[in-house]
This record gives sequence, structure tokens and C-alpha cells, in this order.
Amino acid sequence: MPTLSPPIVPLRSDRADDPRFLPLLLAYVDDLARTRDRVRALVETGDGVALARCAHHLSGTGGAYGYPAVGDAAAHLERVLSDGEVGAAHAAVDALLDVLTRAIVGAPRLVTAAA
Repeated sequence: MPTLSPPIVPLRSDRADDPRFLPLLLAYVDDLARTRDRVRALVETGDGVALARCAHHLSGTGGAYGYPAVGDAAAHLERVLSDGEVGAAHAAVDALLDVLTRAIVGAPRLVTAAA
């Protein structure tokens, strides 16, 4: 019998209650979907330098858009890449991909809450 994955718990932005910020927030979450795909591609190609740049970008923007978990996970990945901790980098990438997915899954709730 196949093992079922646990449900994804949506991540909600701390800035979701600000209707003036909602259009920017939705655009950011759309960009997170592309960024998640880019992270996966960079891991496949082994481009650690570009992956570190991407993580650095996310570590700054995550908190600014109300997703401190995105910023924290990205900052952790950037640190382990900088330190050359290959084993820890795999876990850090998985953690970042998880939190990005949770933010993306939570995006429809942003629109519903604003309506």
C-alpha cells in the first residue's frame, strides 16, 4: 500500500491583512513559484554559487513580504553553502523548498481573505 504524504500546511504572510499590500504580495507569491523551480534546477545542475545568490535574495525578501520562515530557511541555506557543508545543504534545500511550497499553497487563501 502506498504511503501517503502528510498534508501541506499553508503558510500565511504576516502582511496578508493589509489590503493595500495584497497585489504586491500576490505578485511575490507568483515569483516564489518560479523561484522554487529555479532552486530545483540549480540543485540539479550543481550551481552552488547561483543557489547561494538565490538564497541570499530570498533571505531578504521573505521577511519583507511577511514570510519570515522563507527568510530564515533561505538564510540557513546560504550559511551552509558558504560553510561548504554539503550534507547540511541537502537538508537546507529541502527545508527551503518545503517552506516555499507552503507559501505558494497559502496564496489562494490571501485572495479569499481579501474578498
